[in-house]
Amino acid sequence: MPVSVTPADFRTLDRMLGELKQKRLEREGEWQMLADIFLPRKDFSLPQKPTELRRRRLTSSVPGVAARRSGAFLVGNLVSHAQPFIKPNVARGLQASGRASELDSDSREFLTDVEWQVFDAMMLPESRFLTSASRLALELIVFGSGVQWVGRKRGFGPKYMTRPLRACWFSENEDGDVDTLFFQFTLPLWKAVERWPGTSPAKWLKDVQTESKARDHVTVIHAVYPRIGGVAGAEARAKPYAEVFFTCDQKAVLAEAGYDSFPFAVPRLAVEDGSAYGTGLAWHVAPEAIVLHNLTQMAENAVGLQADPPLLVPKRMFGKAIDRRMGAVNYYDGAGLGFQNAGQAIQRVNIAGNVEVAANWLARLEGNVEGGLLTDWVRLRDSGNVTAEEIIERRRLRLGALAGFIPEIDRDWMGKSADRTLEVMVAEGLVRNPPRQLSEVDTDWDYAGPLAQEQLRGQVDGFQLAARMALETRDLDPSAVYALNVEEGLRSVFEAVALPPKAVRGRAEVAELRARDEQAKILAQNAELAEMAGRALSAGGQGAANLATADAIQNGDMRQAA
Repeated sequence: MPVSVTPADFRTLDRMLGELKQKRLEREGEWQMLADIFLPRKDFSLPQKPTELRRRRLTSSVPGVAARRSGAFLVGNLVSHAQPFIKPNVARGLQASGRASELDSDSREFLTDVEWQVFDAMMLPESRFLTSASRLALELIVFGSGVQWVGRKRGFGPKYMTRPLRACWFSENEDGDVDTLFFQFTLPLWKAVERWPGTSPAKWLKDVQTESKARDHVTVIHAVYPRIGGVAGAEARAKPYAEVFFTCDQKAVLAEAGYDSFPFAVPRLAVEDGSAYGTGLAWHVAPEAIVLHNLTQMAENAVGLQADPPLLVPKRMFGKAIDRRMGAVNYYDGAGLGFQNAGQAIQRVNIAGNVEVAANWLARLEGNVEGGLLTDWVRLRDSGNVTAEEIIERRRLRLGALAGFIPEIDRDWMGKSADRTLEVMVAEGLVRNPPRQLSEVDTDWDYAGPLAQEQLRGQVDGFQLAARMALETRDLDPSAVYALNVEEGLRSVFEAVALPPKAVRGRAEVAELRARDEQAKILAQNAELAEMAGRALSAGGQGAANLATADAIQNGDMRQAA
């Protein structure tokens, strides 16, 4: 059945882009300041303000290093290299479809397979998920928002790439989900014409004939937004999400396609009311970081004044300026000394101030920056008597603090990336068809990364305590131990200790082993019963013979006596 949708129109796209830029305008100055302080730079000179006599420069690496450590800390506690950090959850889908919520063995095994297949697809080096996650985490810490594109490479599967936040404009729907994103990028003119030969503007086709102009870069906008009237599964131009490439300079649409689902994951921290953008941890420590840079420069100047101080010399004592290089010879007029010697005539000017006061304050500022970015636990105390328990406790405190950020980015990052990954894998034929119980059931995703695993460690102790209590109370009520599901409890323990899947038997295999054990028990019981019956028959036959013998002996003795 054909689907009727409205083709992309440049005027509408340009209006949408203008509105998105207007909404983000209030964040431009904030992001520029944060980028100057916390992000890596090739030039350490800061932009000069109209009121400044000379350009400022970065003087401390503490804010930038702390931001990178915080990003690495976030990725390390979100992503696991050893086992899946997201799990499919079909409880809501089963409830919506009216099916039984208790999964059968085949459905459980299918979800486990999907969980590991999605994990393996993300961990492939060519998919670049870890590279993308590292860049995305840094932008999350600094700006509070990040953009990850989940694409499809034909014949391979999902591909991940972080889009620079400052080149993206996005908005959210009434449910708070980001569903519209415009990404601006540049590419050489010859490459643009080669990519869109049939829709390139006439000026591009003319300029590409000139070698110098062919190398010039042109700006293109990649827009993805909900398409009115779109239907999932339809052809590319009629899918629920429109994908359009267009150029504002030439006011032309270059290409139009579509997606069945939104191909971007946009995690955000501390989203403010009335804004679609988050606020990163770096914003809260920006005051300390600014003072740290300024005070560091003051301390550097003070150290320089002490190491190479200005001098006071008699005006006509030397014929020219004093040469202060090592081994240099300076000639002076001895008549100008009078009753003084050269040591008394030349004096240092002590205008450096107290560097120790600045050093103490710098240490405090550095601690505030690292603490605000949750990386101060990496720096151990200088006393030398730090215990392992203290290190573990500090790590637990940081994990507990980090747990507050997980719900904000889990749904918008891990859940969306996993959902889109599964969709790409299904399209590539990398996932088998689901069992009947899970057919056409919506799937949610639960976070199961290192932070969740750390919290699951308590289940191990809880299961050990429950098993010990069950054994101790067995004599009081033997049937009470049936309340403890030993198999599922052990599986929870295996999950908490990150046991590899090959070390754990599947539920179907366990069911077969149980059936075999039950059959073996029945055979053993039947054999034991047969043996008992044989012994009984043997004992019965021998008893009859003994009675007959006794009777014969008794009757024989009686006849002999007669």
